[in-house]
Amino acid sequence: MASVEVQQDFQPGKESLLNIDTNASDEKFHINNAASTSQECTSPTRFEAEEAQPVIHIGILKLVILGVCANLTNLTLGFDSQTAAVVFNGVALDLHIAEKDLQWIFNSLTLALGCTTLISGRIADILGRKTVYVSGIAIFGLFSLVQSPVHNPAGFFITRALSGVGAAMIFASTSGAVGTKGMGNPL
Repeated sequence: MASVEVQQDFQPGKESLLNIDTNASDEKFHINNAASTSQECTSPTRFEAEEAQPVIHIGILKLVILGVCANLTNLTLGFDSQTAAVVFNGVALDLHIAEKDLQWIFNSLTLALGCTTLISGRIADILGRKTVYVSGIAIFGLFSLVQSPVHNPAGFFITRALSGVGAAMIFASTSGAVGTKGMGNPL
């Protein structure tokens, strides 16, 4: 009879070492826990082992969900830029934007995103990436909705810039979360 010692997870009030005696002839295991409990188990048969369903590791599942969320939010930020390009002429005509100011339809969001990404990343490190991510989605969504009823160019550019701040929060927190989670650290 072979004897194997297995270290199990620590549980308060119980010893953490198990002694397992195996008997190869009848495929039974006798487990002696140091806390004086004794159990007898049988090994699964070949048929039972073939029917066993694969178990998805929770860490991998979280990493996949995180990657999907990061890609979808960054795709949303890309759609915002492409939407601005599509409605560029209509916005310029409706708001009576001067030709010299047309560049600000794009630049207000891009400039705010570029200037606040580093600060947003640091805030995400301090407050938590999930908090900054959710706040960024709320800010980006709110100011994207507020852009619609604005009827003057300055207000439109300001709401685009504030959407850029939300976009920076989203971008910085997702990049940091994917980077650290991919390295095996907790979110």
